Amino acid sequence: AFGRKREVDTPSKNQPKELKKRKRSGALSKTIRTLTLVIAILCYPIVADEVGDYITVGGSDSPSTKSTPDLPEKEKPVMNLAEENKSAEKNDVEIVDKEGWKDKLPPPPKQRSNQSKNTPSLNDRRRMALSFISEVVDEVGPAVVRIDTESVSKGRNSGYQNNNNPLNNYIQQGQGSGLIFSAEGFILTNAHVVEGATKVKVTLTDGRVYSCSVTGTDDIVDIAVLKILPDDGPPMTNLPVAELGDSDTLQVGKIVIAVGSPGGLDNTVTMGIVSGRERSSMMVGIPHKLVNYIQTDAAINPGNSGGPLIDVESGKVIGINAAIRAHMEGTSFAIPINRVRDIMHDLSNGQEIRHGYLGCQLTTCTPDWARENNAEIREDAQPNNLHPQRQQHKIPEVYGALVHKIYGKSPVHLGGLKEQDIIQKIGMENVKSASDASRLIDLATPGENLPFVVLRNGQRRVINVKPKDMSSTQKEMQREKQRRLQDEKHRFQELGPFRSLLRD
Repeated sequence: AFGRKREVDTPSKNQPKELKKRKRSGALSKTIRTLTLVIAILCYPIVADEVGDYITVGGSDSPSTKSTPDLPEKEKPVMNLAEENKSAEKNDVEIVDKEGWKDKLPPPPKQRSNQSKNTPSLNDRRRMALSFISEVVDEVGPAVVRIDTESVSKGRNSGYQNNNNPLNNYIQQGQGSGLIFSAEGFILTNAHVVEGATKVKVTLTDGRVYSCSVTGTDDIVDIAVLKILPDDGPPMTNLPVAELGDSDTLQVGKIVIAVGSPGGLDNTVTMGIVSGRERSSMMVGIPHKLVNYIQTDAAINPGNSGGPLIDVESGKVIGINAAIRAHMEGTSFAIPINRVRDIMHDLSNGQEIRHGYLGCQLTTCTPDWARENNAEIREDAQPNNLHPQRQQHKIPEVYGALVHKIYGKSPVHLGGLKEQDIIQKIGMENVKSASDASRLIDLATPGENLPFVVLRNGQRRVINVKPKDMSSTQKEMQREKQRRLQDEKHRFQELGPFRSLLRD
């Protein structure tokens, strides 16, 4: 094995021509690769210089800026961020493509200002909101007054014989709140605050005390207007006046504050939200009033009556606090200021407010409500004495005010309206709810014909009704009640010696 000659493959004359051609091509390709490498090494400085002309636009993935020659650490040029941003703003970014075209890019975005320093924190926003509420109180609060009243009340033991004896009477004191709405000294409050009062005094937040006269009351809306007597008290200079807002634009969820004097605690402020709008007097539980109330959860207590309900956002008065729902905490009601504005100027001039009265109960009718009621009516139901028409006819699935009940000898009874009629138009105004009908009836002139368009048995009819004055109707009812009491008194006195026995 060691003495054997090593065989070397050498091309012989008998090798095929293909093998020779393959070897020549391999040598040629090796030579080309070598030349390419040499050219690349020689051209590297030129290529590196062209690549360095690209400018970086914010990012490590972008080509780097043209580097400066390596200098010692102390000799390197220093450029802060502000100068770099300025230079970037002055020069548009240019990129040279393969075809030689230059596309301009927008300049880099400006450095954002530090917004975190200008944006208020959560605690700052809370402080701003609370300070805004306090500003509203400071602006409206001075116009809120405490009202003290005195009235004569008859004693419990006066009886029928000693009913006119002044010794059996005593002085009853009351308190409420009011709002100065005119620099002339006119004050808004509730009618029930000054009802039967023989003496009225108001106390301002600055300590001034004035006597007042009652210029007008409207028991139907529960609003009264007082007038400060200038001759009794300090000079009427610089009286604070509250600005009245627009209650029609009020939205549920708005933050409101109530200011008043509950329990004699002057200028007490409570806060809440608007819980509801258009709460009818029937819903509130005082059907003898003609008001669609604002519902709020702001705390209102005895003594708050007549005080303002203020919209925190606008800083204006949007209601007069009037009532609370017994045994329901957080349920208070205020008279919308637009309803008050309709009558306060007439009350200031001593005019009597007249309200239309029909003598019926109305219910809002909607297609959905009628559909639900109709589903409960049996097709084979027979009329009876309780609800004859309701069982004979289904309720039309339309919008309007359904006549639910009619009182005897009332204007609608005399005019020809019937139960289950649906009022769709009063005068020239369309009616879509019981509130619409009540508002139009209230604005009607008592004693004049008022056309009603009603839907009865699927047919439209026009019926003329003459509304009565609600105030005079209530007074007539009170006089009738007094006559009944007088009759009982006379019958009691005619019993002679047996009256004490019956009284015991």
